[in-house]
Amino acid sequence: MSQVKLTLPPSWSSDQDALVALLKQKGTGKKMSVPLAADALTQLTHLLQSQDCLLVTKVTLLTALLALEKSPDEAAFLDHFQAQPLPATLSWLFRPPSQAIEHCIQTLIQGNDLAHDDMSQAMSWITQTDVPEYYKAAILEALRLKGESLSENQVCLSHFRTLSRFSSVNTSHLIEIANAYDGLNRHHCFWPFLAPILASMGHPVLLHGTHQCGPKFGVTPEQVFEQAGPFRPPSISDVCQRLEDPGIGWAYLSQQEFSPDLHALKSLRIQMVKRPLLSTLEKLLLPIRHDHHYLLTSYTHPAYQGLLSQLFQQEFPHCNILLVRGQEGSVQLRLDRRVHYTHLQGAHHRDDFVDTSQFEMGPYDKILPDFSLSARDHFEAGVSALTGTPSPFQDALIYQCRFLLTQWGLGDDETVTAQLHEVLNNGKAHAHFLAGLS
Repeated sequence: MSQVKLTLPPSWSSDQDALVALLKQKGTGKKMSVPLAADALTQLTHLLQSQDCLLVTKVTLLTALLALEKSPDEAAFLDHFQAQPLPATLSWLFRPPSQAIEHCIQTLIQGNDLAHDDMSQAMSWITQTDVPEYYKAAILEALRLKGESLSENQVCLSHFRTLSRFSSVNTSHLIEIANAYDGLNRHHCFWPFLAPILASMGHPVLLHGTHQCGPKFGVTPEQVFEQAGPFRPPSISDVCQRLEDPGIGWAYLSQQEFSPDLHALKSLRIQMVKRPLLSTLEKLLLPIRHDHHYLLTSYTHPAYQGLLSQLFQQEFPHCNILLVRGQEGSVQLRLDRRVHYTHLQGAHHRDDFVDTSQFEMGPYDKILPDFSLSARDHFEAGVSALTGTPSPFQDALIYQCRFLLTQWGLGDDETVTAQLHEVLNNGKAHAHFLAGLS
């Protein structure tokens, strides 16, 4: 399957940029949203009428204004705005619902959870190509601002499982690293290099993602791998062969390959700007299955720690899961501060913190954000670490591997540490990295 690569909108107008800025201020959620001031609302009146602004973005912001607590200025703005002649693509938000999809959206805007069948229908609308994009945006924005219930998350996960492709591998076990698909944009992206290190130690590892994804548009594994030369993500069958080959032992699987219906929503999500529940769940489809499955994943906002823990216990009882809140909400542990994690396996549930001192590493200076880091920077730092050059980047890889393998019971720390230094210094980790890219 050919790979469609999405990039940041190359020529958004100044009006669209201004609308996006207002949406980032208002559409962030119940706790983080900031009321729009009078001058911003005056500007918004113009932007909602501008032909240079995308309809999906307009509807997303109006949905946020209707769903969230309103300031007196915002309430007055909405009263005035809906009294004006409006195109049908906007007026439906302000009148009684005339069809089932509008009734669903109004239910969500009012802060009510959807029943199981209604949520199932909503997810079907999201993936139907004949449903207008602005309706889809309103559903996803209203769900996120309301706060998705456990049941709504389960229905969404089930829906995209039904539409996705799956396989299994004949290995002793499988480690899956499921990071958010929008990457990192302020720190080194080192988790792609965990895979070949762990594989060189005898632990098959699956990575998955997409070339680029909003809302962060950070550096992703696929962009890093491209720095080694032309990189075409393999098919599912090729991924399984690589995982089963002890000379490779790791593989990257593109979302376009295993979940094309989800991948097809990328343009909608770019225009929505904010992060819908798809961003939370798309990384949790488990495209390659195993009876002895070790899953590393993450969350961004603290409220999702409890919700995801409940979801995992009900939907992933066979998995041994580490859920962390690392750098930029990623799976990456931080060298300079402790990181909260949850360990889940069946009925087992443990919350704790981890820091480098527990592994007799550090202390480390505070790591400052660096927005200038490119995919090439990540690639060069990673290759240097894999070929035995000491650095904070290499320390981060060693620390993370020691944490994962000891937490999962896949080795004692003394043995794991010795193996790590061996594969990093004798070229084995680097050889596995190159083999996985070929």
